[in-house]
Amino acid sequence: MRPADSGKPYFTDKAMPRFNWSHCHGGILCAVDMQEVGCDIQDDILDAQVLYSRCLHERERSNLPQEEADAAFTRLWALKESYLKYLGVGLRRDMRELDYSGCVQPCGSRDIGDAVLTWGRYPRLYYSVCAQAPTDICEINSEMLYQTLCCE
Repeated sequence: MRPADSGKPYFTDKAMPRFNWSHCHGGILCAVDMQEVGCDIQDDILDAQVLYSRCLHERERSNLPQEEADAAFTRLWALKESYLKYLGVGLRRDMRELDYSGCVQPCGSRDIGDAVLTWGRYPRLYYSVCAQAPTDICEINSEMLYQTLCCE
């Protein structure tokens, strides 16, 4: 494994799967696929109004529900970051170019043309995976991970 020029890690053997990971205070997310994949997991971003004009599309800002603004912003951030990681550009692209104002449900999946975003909510966390096809998300704990990596 070595980092790509974009900073996105990958295996040099083309037969190996593509992967991406993200972490925050409350969790870790790893996405694995045979095609490109990007993911993001975020703790609730609180009082993020200062970021709205730098990160949100005009339509997203005008449709942001005031009573759940922090949760909606966190969801949109995770969607955008997973897509940008899918592309391999990370946060170097202007997030305001991306309009996910139609992604209003706490959990869902949406075809965005060149990829599919799958997102969900876990207590105090939003996560998103971007891949070429809808993604199954499964939760594992540290004991399950240990058993899978070390004992099988």
